[in-house]
Amino acid sequence: MKTNKELIEEEADFLQAYNVCDSFSAYIQAGEKYSILNLTQHKASEDQKSEGVFDSSEISEEFESEVKRLLTFEEVPDEKTIWQRAMALADYCKELGVQTALIGGASFFMGPLAEVLKSRGVNAVFAFSKRESVEKEVDGKTVKTSSFKHAGFVPAF
Repeated sequence: MKTNKELIEEEADFLQAYNVCDSFSAYIQAGEKYSILNLTQHKASEDQKSEGVFDSSEISEEFESEVKRLLTFEEVPDEKTIWQRAMALADYCKELGVQTALIGGASFFMGPLAEVLKSRGVNAVFAFSKRESVEKEVDGKTVKTSSFKHAGFVPAF
């Protein structure tokens, strides 16, 4: 069995990745305009955007599709697939000049993704949110609803 280092360095021949920069109509330096690339399946909240998070869709629809493809696992993945997808996402960040990536999703993928991002000089962070509960009376019954409010970022160690 290959070591993680060998898997990270192995060519990702089976990925159908494309050069992110080729999809720009006018090349932008993402690192200058934004600070945190959202590498999750969810759109960034307004609070997250106000702290510098930008969605992959802000680069291009093609890039957003590629990020979602790399983050989506329809079957139990083997180790090689996990590391290759992590490498592809980290390489995109490096190409774009992104300094920090917001990660979250399949727990089995977050460790390898954070490790490869770090190896490419990109900081990985997780979103931290606080649960806000509100109780209100509806038809004589007390109904409790919860929402989540962005409260900051936690570095992936």
